[in-house]
Order: sequence, then C-alpha cells, then structure tokens
Amino acid sequence: MTVAVAYCDDAHKQLIDLIGQLNDAMNNGRGEKVIVGILTSLSTYCQEHFTKEEHILEQQGYPQFKEHKQIHDTFMRKVTESIEGLKNHTVSPASIMNLLSDWLMLHILKVDKR
Repeated sequence: MTVAVAYCDDAHKQLIDLIGQLNDAMNNGRGEKVIVGILTSLSTYCQEHFTKEEHILEQQGYPQFKEHKQIHDTFMRKVTESIEGLKNHTVSPASIMNLLSDWLMLHILKVDKR
C-alpha cells in the first residue's frame, strides 16, 4: 500500500495496524470498552496524520488540496459518528469495519496515489 511518500507510507502502516487491532478485538469479543478505546486511538491518529498530510499537500501546491481535505473531513465525521453510534448501540461493529475497509481500499489505494 505504498504511495511513495515515506511519511505517508509509515502512517498508513500504523493505520492498518490499528484497524487490525480493532478487527481482532471485535472477532474475539473483547467488549465495547476495548473496541471504543481502539476506535478512539484510531480517530486521534487519523486526525494527526491528516493534519500532517494536508500540510505536505499544501506545501507542494497539490491542485486538488481542497477536495482532498474535504474527503478527510468527511471521513473523520463518519468515524466520530461511528464511535458515538457504537456507544449508543445504533451502529454495529461490522458497519464500522466496512467503513474502515472501504477507506483503505478507496482512499489510500486510489486517492492518496494521485
């Protein structure tokens, strides 16, 4: 899953690791508290990564910067809503994994490679 930018590649590996931890916790019935904790860590890490990535894109004069930032903002909103939904029992763990899997496939493998 390389985008040929060392910082971004390393960050994506960390995100994949956190998603793997979340998947393991869900599959092993670790409980809502553990799952919410991992999701919160993932959300924090994503926000830090997006801030750095956006800074890099802006410095390089990336022509689709605004659209890229909007995609990040939308994803963060969905993650925040998912965490709240999980706490309120209105969102299933499976739907959260679908959101994260889709993000990996669509954003990292396609959008970030531009």
